[in-house]
Amino acid sequence: GGAARARDRSLVLCCAGFERESVTRLCSHRLSFLSSPSHGGAARAMAQALLKECDRLCKKQKLSRSQQLEHVSHIALLIANAKEEVSALGGAGARDGGDAMEVDGAQESTVPATQEALARLREGVTAAAAAMGDTKESLSAVAKLGKMVDKTMPPDLGKAVTPVKMDPTLVNKAVLDHLLRTGKLDVARTLAEEAGEELDEDSIRPFADMVAVTESLKRRELGPAREWAARNAAGLEAIGSDVGFGIVRMEYLQLVKEGKVVDAVRHARGSFDRYMPARLREVQRLMGCLAFVGRLDTSPYASFFDEGEWDRLSQRLAGDGSRLLGLPRDLPLGVCVEAGVKALPSLLKFASVMQGRIGEWGSKTALPVEIDLGPERKYHSVFVCPVSREQASADNPPMMMQCGHVLCEHSLKKVSRGAARFKCPYCPVEVSVHGSTRLHL
Repeated sequence: GGAARARDRSLVLCCAGFERESVTRLCSHRLSFLSSPSHGGAARAMAQALLKECDRLCKKQKLSRSQQLEHVSHIALLIANAKEEVSALGGAGARDGGDAMEVDGAQESTVPATQEALARLREGVTAAAAAMGDTKESLSAVAKLGKMVDKTMPPDLGKAVTPVKMDPTLVNKAVLDHLLRTGKLDVARTLAEEAGEELDEDSIRPFADMVAVTESLKRRELGPAREWAARNAAGLEAIGSDVGFGIVRMEYLQLVKEGKVVDAVRHARGSFDRYMPARLREVQRLMGCLAFVGRLDTSPYASFFDEGEWDRLSQRLAGDGSRLLGLPRDLPLGVCVEAGVKALPSLLKFASVMQGRIGEWGSKTALPVEIDLGPERKYHSVFVCPVSREQASADNPPMMMQCGHVLCEHSLKKVSRGAARFKCPYCPVEVSVHGSTRLHL
């Protein structure tokens, strides 16, 4: 959290006056998470750079301490010399004078010399103190180290997020859905029992079948997938799935890869007919592979035999299986994590600019900055009002006027100025607020 991160930064900065061994020991302990093999080369490089900067700062501090000790010794020597000089002047005056009057006169004659000695002492001490107080270089090195610590240490995610109250029942259901769809059936049963959620074996069976099929694909076995596609042929056709063609396609490619040309042709004649003519172009390309048997790696069809084809088939099968069960293709928790990972850098930067005022928007339904999650995460249309340049929302929906142009509701009311009828800002047609139609995105 923030306290731990601040403590790490303070500890590293305080090491400026410590020995190299202390700095290395502290940084090695606190940066072990970056230097471990599980992290990438960039993280390890950042850790090593921070250790080098600590080493450089320690050397500068050692040099600064030795220079300050030299200045202190020089000041002590100046004081001792001035003391001896003043004492010598006082003794000489006492020896030269006979009676009291002569002594006073001799002491008065030594005053200028004493003042001159004190002036030299003052100048020497002032120069040495100024040299001791020149810490600009040290402070610059400490500031540089602080910036590196802020860049290297894990960020305080608490600055970018605010606590959100969520319904425990909905959270449990989301976690159960994730566990079932990822094959963690035993864990899902345990969670349902401990959380008091209903989870019978009939609801688990479809997920168990999907897990068995995906596991068989990992072993490069297509039999279970073929049987599953045959059992669910009607449902797969209803949702427009191409998993069935993907399975027979993979069976054909495996026969071609093994050099079984006759079996591959027999399989193509018996399996591809039902997908014609919609798949004619792709079937033609698949049949072209037969001309390159024995040298498929250098053929124009080498991409057909990439190992990644198995993973893509497994993903399509899992996604279409979820759609058959009335579930979204992507895992909801996975989408949340992906969106959070993409949004956190922008939110952290926004939080640093706002200086702790992030709570002002924490209770709102919209984020304060635009987050691009990619085209695959756009689930509905978006409308931006041409007048206010704001995106439409549930509180400010798009409204279509009688002329066909669309504005957000707030802009529509602002443009009308309370009048029963007004002219559209984009055409000469007169329209009204009450006659406008709300659009649902």
